[in-house]
Amino acid sequence: MHKHIFTIAFVFACISGSAQDINFSQFYELPLLRNPALAGAFKGDIRVTTAFRSQWGSVTTPYQTVGLGAELRLTAGEGSSNYVSVGMQITHDIAGDSRLTRTQALPMLAFHKSVSQERDAYLTFGIMGGYVQQRFDPSRLKFSDQFVGGSYSAANPTREQFSDNTRNYNDLTAGVNGSINRATY
Repeated sequence: MHKHIFTIAFVFACISGSAQDINFSQFYELPLLRNPALAGAFKGDIRVTTAFRSQWGSVTTPYQTVGLGAELRLTAGEGSSNYVSVGMQITHDIAGDSRLTRTQALPMLAFHKSVSQERDAYLTFGIMGGYVQQRFDPSRLKFSDQFVGGSYSAANPTREQFSDNTRNYNDLTAGVNGSINRATY
């Protein structure tokens, strides 16, 4: 059994992926962005989380990010110590003069498996995936051919061409979490 777990862990460690995450100063306030297996890892049945970041207020268009998450814990069956969590993470990010915007809506699902007789230790598997849209406004940008004699004029034409200023894609993340909820360690 341990050999199979090691093999699976090794395969996942060798898989390459790339990501650009939204950065919050208080990243722990949006646990679903850190790890979808953290959904439902709280006392209670419902949790709603929010975060707001405004960065570089001295620039013409400061970077702003808003995040909203919601989770709901459901029992896996009558008398079961296992439970399921469902939720949604929504973020909206605006950056710079071109108003580079990223909006994502990510539903999630997590399964919490009790691994102790006392029902105080859990192994959780979570998955979160959804839709992301990125876009920018090229009309708000200034290009070198719009400067004539050292002066900028929006009326000056530019040779810069943008065939597509919107990008849509799917995003998927998965995670594992172990937790112990004992009164004393």
